Amino acid sequence: MAASLARTTIRPVVAATVAWLAVGTAPAFANVITDWDAKGVDAVAGLASAPSSPYTPYAAYRMMGIVHAAMFDAVNSIERRYQPYLVQLPAESDTSKEAAAGGAAAAVLATIDAKTAAQMKVDLANYLASIPDGLAKSEGVKLGEAVAAKILEARANDGSGAPDDYRPRTTPGVYVPTAIMRAPMWPNVKPFAMTSSSQFRPVPPIPLDSAEWAKDFNEIKNYGALKSTV
Repeated sequence: MAASLARTTIRPVVAATVAWLAVGTAPAFANVITDWDAKGVDAVAGLASAPSSPYTPYAAYRMMGIVHAAMFDAVNSIERRYQPYLVQLPAESDTSKEAAAGGAAAAVLATIDAKTAAQMKVDLANYLASIPDGLAKSEGVKLGEAVAAKILEARANDGSGAPDDYRPRTTPGVYVPTAIMRAPMWPNVKPFAMTSSSQFRPVPPIPLDSAEWAKDFNEIKNYGALKSTV
């Protein structure tokens, strides 16, 4: 079930990146993003579905976010068409964008575990085999790996590895989940694009000891009573 969830819900996260690369570019260029998206989804979905796996769907989303951020900044370092997500490194205009994107994605996914790292090495070698040898390819891979390192460094202490310290305490007026959450620390994970996790959060409920709450309560009681006269 976790694998299915990861496959069906990760893809919207990458839609914007795929759309950007698909517009005004050659088909091969667009395919590198979808190809490595598929490889990434397979890698994280397998981990999320493994028994006793520490990877939840949330961790899978985070990993795919890092993959696409790295591919975006790697390609954008060559084309320089958009504001970078995090980093823009020096690159010649003829550097292979396919090699850069593939190198970036493989470098990020290789951090999952030793088995995945070995698989990414094979997958990258197979992918690069279709690109002519030369400086453009080798520099593309180096660029992608360098960008990936920067993105990974920025996400290293984002709170995703925080220990579970959630302990539900029932207090009047405070929402408490009906069951222990599997990843209770994730609301505190550093967002990818927002300035904070509370940036667009709605205002909290009115305090129980406020005049407004008392007024609303009495109004509901008066109008809602079985034998209400109002």
